[in-house]
Amino acid sequence: MKIIIKYISLPLLVLLSLTVMTGMSGNPEKKIEGEWKEATWEYEKADKNDTVNADFKNVSGYVKEIASQNLVIHKAEKWIFMPGRKLILEGKDTTKELTWTIKGRGNILELKYNDNTVEHYTLTELSEDRLVLNFNTNTDIRGIARLTFEKNN
Repeated sequence: MKIIIKYISLPLLVLLSLTVMTGMSGNPEKKIEGEWKEATWEYEKADKNDTVNADFKNVSGYVKEIASQNLVIHKAEKWIFMPGRKLILEGKDTTKELTWTIKGRGNILELKYNDNTVEHYTLTELSEDRLVLNFNTNTDIRGIARLTFEKNN
């Protein structure tokens, strides 16, 4: 009888612990809401070069333009995540409104434009004051771009 109680209580205890830990973690959809300002825009080349000391380098405006030629990202310096999954991208000369969704295990940010264009970003880091997004470029300069945002209070 003691063995049966041990075999039942241990899985129940593990299940309870996992439930409590999941409930204590913050909801990324609530944490991302607010106004985020682009802090840095970095680019990692897919083809490694031994003469380069760091994989990530701040990129020039020209490389940034080429790497994101089919994205609105290069024109948006401020991202405003609104409740109801509405996102406003503000730049110097442009303002776009689209919808956003966090997918997967909370690690994929999906942006959907009014013309049904969809972009996927890897949500690398999300804290109270910092947001880091990565995306793969499909251009001649193949690689991964990393956008870092700071939250405006």
